[in-house]
Amino acid sequence: MVASQEPEVVQAPIAQAPVIQKTNEQISWEFFINKGFTPEQTAGILGNLKQEHGFNTSDEASGLGIAQWLGSRRERLIQRGNHLDLTSQLNFIIEEFEGTEHHSHQAVKVSTTVEQATIAFQNGYERCGDCRQSQRIAYAIEIYNRYR
Repeated sequence: MVASQEPEVVQAPIAQAPVIQKTNEQISWEFFINKGFTPEQTAGILGNLKQEHGFNTSDEASGLGIAQWLGSRRERLIQRGNHLDLTSQLNFIIEEFEGTEHHSHQAVKVSTTVEQATIAFQNGYERCGDCRQSQRIAYAIEIYNRYR
């Protein structure tokens, strides 16, 4: 008598959706939108941050983090702890907007176009030396078109 063989049951692997991590740019977009900035204002801020350090949070000789903070501003960010974290740096911008940089905040908030917001953040918050304003505006428009 031959023993019957049961067919081997093979379970198919469970399909899992790929984990998609958001970029620092995407996180920054959502952050400022959630803080009540318009898409135009958000794009203006982000165009500047892309020009400053490409959304990189590292500490370099040229400055610290996404806004390339220097001097006392850099030291204040470091004292907060977790100074290389993107969310910490984004919150630092808001804290400065609510304090020492309230004039910059107001200039951005009254902006109605991407160009106005870019220039307002550049001149008020960044106070850059060689601003390369046309590149900042181009980045801001590119970001605006990507997320709006």
